Amino acid sequence: MNNEEEVRRAAAVLDSQRAQLESLARQEEILQYSLEELLRARETVGNARQVGKGTEALVPVGAGAFLFMNVKDSDKALMSIGSDLVLEESVDKVLEKLDARVKEIEEASKTLSEKVSDLDDRVGVQARFVQDLYDRTKKVAPGA
Repeated sequence: MNNEEEVRRAAAVLDSQRAQLESLARQEEILQYSLEELLRARETVGNARQVGKGTEALVPVGAGAFLFMNVKDSDKALMSIGSDLVLEESVDKVLEKLDARVKEIEEASKTLSEKVSDLDDRVGVQARFVQDLYDRTKKVAPGA
């Protein structure tokens, strides 16, 4: 393999690593959004329990919108279990489940951050390698 091909291959590896880094960054954004949503849900459920039955409350419905509602039962809540299924459970049980989901997201986020950091280091090493290889190729090239 000649020097020019080696530079192209090394640059292709670098491009691939950068694309992976961008993908991981998007995954980090998704995890952050999910965490924020869970924390808002936890706060809303906790607040509903505190206001008590029959109290008028503002309930967030997303995108900065709220509805006026009367709390019918502050001891129970509905929670999605997937596939358009919901369970009625005690507020304490719902809060436990939300806390467990928050913990899962935080752990996944930590793992993903470590992967991003590792890959970012490898991208830096590969970028320096490509630059050095390119510089050496330029020095060896005829007429340079």
